[in-house]
Amino acid sequence: SLLERDSPRCRWSALFPAIRRLELSGELVSGRFFDGVDGPQFMGQEAFRLFRDGFDTGLLWSVNALDPASPCGLSVKDLPENLPSRLPVNRLTLRGGIPICVSRRSWHELEIKTRPDDPATGPALSFLLEARRRTVAPERRIPVDSINGQSAALSPYAPLFIERGFDADRGTLTLW
Repeated sequence: SLLERDSPRCRWSALFPAIRRLELSGELVSGRFFDGVDGPQFMGQEAFRLFRDGFDTGLLWSVNALDPASPCGLSVKDLPENLPSRLPVNRLTLRGGIPICVSRRSWHELEIKTRPDDPATGPALSFLLEARRRTVAPERRIPVDSINGQSAALSPYAPLFIERGFDADRGTLTLW
């Protein structure tokens, strides 16, 4: 099951009693929502409504690679290729379930799959800003060394970062 890849506190034996109570109270729905995923599957009522009725595939959402909602580290058919490793130093932004921005090595390496002029590119970078500006345990700095294998400061994406408060210095873009 998917929970077996997480910490011992998040394994089925620890969570199942609470999940079962949430299901019985009507807060969670159980079923088989995704093929190729072993074990029980659960969704909150709102998530189930969106799943059943459809949702805006243009919406962006960002997640840490280690988050239980992350597709990273899963061996499920039809998942996007080249997802980052399931490590806490990796993050991604998805649009319609497809990764459009992947951060590896604590922000140092970015892979951006949209063009610089794509309207989704700027908002896809917001997870970088949120990490620096969050009220709980903000990152001291966000260093981006490379974007799509190229020096970050020389990348065609550099102006987007500079507009968002990053400084360019010796090939790196840094948000202080």
